[in-house]
Amino acid sequence: MDKALIEAALGKRPVDMLIRNGKLINVISHEIYDCEVSIYDGKIAGVGDIPDGAIGPDTVIIDAKGMYLAPGFFDAHIHFESSMLSYTEFAKMVIRHGTTAVASDLMEITIVSGLEGMTLLTEMGVFRSNVDEYKDMNCIPVDAADEELLNPVVRRSVRISFRVVNALQKKYEDISDVVIEMPRDRNSDEQKQRITDEQKRNENEAKEIEKKLAVSYDIKLTSADYSSQKQLGLKLKLWNEQDGKCLYSGKDISPRDILVHPEMFEIDHIIPRSISFDDSRSNKVLVYRDENQNKKNETPYFYLMHNTGKWTADQYRAYWPCDM
Repeated sequence: MDKALIEAALGKRPVDMLIRNGKLINVISHEIYDCEVSIYDGKIAGVGDIPDGAIGPDTVIIDAKGMYLAPGFFDAHIHFESSMLSYTEFAKMVIRHGTTAVASDLMEITIVSGLEGMTLLTEMGVFRSNVDEYKDMNCIPVDAADEELLNPVVRRSVRISFRVVNALQKKYEDISDVVIEMPRDRNSDEQKQRITDEQKRNENEAKEIEKKLAVSYDIKLTSADYSSQKQLGLKLKLWNEQDGKCLYSGKDISPRDILVHPEMFEIDHIIPRSISFDDSRSNKVLVYRDENQNKKNETPYFYLMHNTGKWTADQYRAYWPCDM
């Protein structure tokens, strides 16, 4: 029981915030009436006539005259991944319609995007960090994750992993990284053949591009070229796929510039990765860096519709008939 919250509701201690002169939308009785709302420690302490004792010298008073107060909708069962949006983009869409909280899990995003999706959510700060909680400990408590793991088999595996990490820490003292290798099923013959075919296609594509560069541009690639530029292979494949054009500006891209001035270009996600979770090649293009910086986190359609340059959305669509 929150004793301080009860005292704030009874006017025995000042609240943090008081909203006055607003009209409350009662979603239970279907009424709209004048109402005051008090808030203490991030929680609603009172609704209706607020006691005078609840107002203190530090209470923030908000005048909501001409405004309506409505309770937020808590969606108790939703798979937000079905919207094809990230947590942040999904929140932007639903908050304007009154949804203030959702209960969801990561089942679909894990199935669809796997480690890539989980990594992205971690980078976005979706998962809470326990760094401060364990920073002064010299080992990991074996029961640290018990409350969050309901499956007894998984819980046992995690406990064993913690014991192994603690043993390594005790023996070697200074450990910067720990990599836990997950067991994998052996590839079936069909899977092996599919992997072999894909590798062969990639190899043939690379050879065709190298031949094109040598014949048409007098450029002979060497292993040093690939070593000096990490994503050179992908850049050249995208350049070839795009017929040598920057799809955000319509300008030609010189393969020699890709080799000599790599800082001029960037590989961009057509539909922003934060929205689509798609890091596949089909969602990537090679573009001039300045165009990509101007595009920011927008879709090509939105960027080109509001772009003052010569390359329009219709030209883009005609040249590159794919999703925008």
